[in-house]
Amino acid sequence: MKRISDHAAVAKAIRNELKKHGIPARVTAKSYSMGESVNVYLTDLPPWTVKEIKSYCSQYEYGHFDGMIDLYEYSNRRDDIPQVKFLFVNSDFSDDMREKAYAFLRATMHAYKDFPADYQSAQNMHGCRDWVSTEVWQVLNG
Repeated sequence: MKRISDHAAVAKAIRNELKKHGIPARVTAKSYSMGESVNVYLTDLPPWTVKEIKSYCSQYEYGHFDGMIDLYEYSNRRDDIPQVKFLFVNSDFSDDMREKAYAFLRATMHAYKDFPADYQSAQNMHGCRDWVSTEVWQVLNG
């Protein structure tokens, strides 16, 4: 029987767990000189779900990089499961979800009453791009 690499096994385990709970995700694995990594890509999930996924995935990362001393520390080594050097959980929101958050701001915040009806137009207003983007991000991230 062919044995798969640890990084592929980690990606497979995470993919299966997320699928079991009906959570749509893209999970990739990569190997390179001096290590391997797994990336989990999530879209339109509430912050508490992303936090739970990060917590679950943390068991598959056998350490962390300490930038203060420029050293990788093996702080979570386990022999009962496959692990990788780096594991990243990336969460983003679709344009549709950003539009919904912006509509919520327009409906509930007096400061937005004279703003354009759509998020994209509001971002193009002179001097408002960062402000609007930050507020939409805050709505989406609780």
